[in-house]
Amino acid sequence: MNIASLRYFIIRSLIAVAFIFPNSSKESFADGPADNIPASVRPIPPAGIEISDSVRKELLGYSAKIHKALSSIAKDRDAERAEILVFARALEL
Repeated sequence: MNIASLRYFIIRSLIAVAFIFPNSSKESFADGPADNIPASVRPIPPAGIEISDSVRKELLGYSAKIHKALSSIAKDRDAERAEILVFARALEL
């Protein structure tokens, strides 16, 4: 191994380490034991806006229509069903 290839290897290794551990400081870790207390865990994503009952019922109606339409799709097309089901579940949340 000559000096040029050794230098190349060292530089490449240092660059790889810089990309793998960019935030290895204490601030990059979780909150610690407080993460295990449900009341103190911050919601991710943060809570959204409040919607009225009429809008909620309308959205759940759309979700029910999606579920009904999905029941008619063949079971061998599970990947396509899953892509559509994401939207129905988003409406339910």
